[in-house]
Amino acid sequence: MARQNGRDLRIKDADSNVIAAVNTKTINIANNPVDVTTDDDEGFVTLLERVGTKQMTFDVSGISTDNTLRDRSLNVSGTAFLEQHTIEYLSSDGTGSVVYTIQGDFFLSQFSETGASDGGLEFTGNLASSGSFAKVTA
Repeated sequence: MARQNGRDLRIKDADSNVIAAVNTKTINIANNPVDVTTDDDEGFVTLLERVGTKQMTFDVSGISTDNTLRDRSLNVSGTAFLEQHTIEYLSSDGTGSVVYTIQGDFFLSQFSETGASDGGLEFTGNLASSGSFAKVTA
């Protein structure tokens, strides 16, 4: 994949709606090892070759353009905290074509809003994976 602009990424809900106007995002993928160290390892840590637990989290922030994330965080109308999301990486050529997609169930674990009298209503949020997530083949 060629170099990318930070804005060339979007997060969609299960209905393929973009969930928020996101300005910044941080994606973390945790591959937690399994420690199988014994006394025979002479004090050196020994890890299994496979992952014990995996989790992906998204920290996002931006300007609120509607009530989508606020409604989800307040569980308005029975909105699920845990639902399928799709993360799309877009082509850096400005065409909006999708070049990489990750899909899985994510839990809205944190949401906050802040604003000053001379600026837009800003938000931050965190989505944490539950269960498997994977690259979706195009």
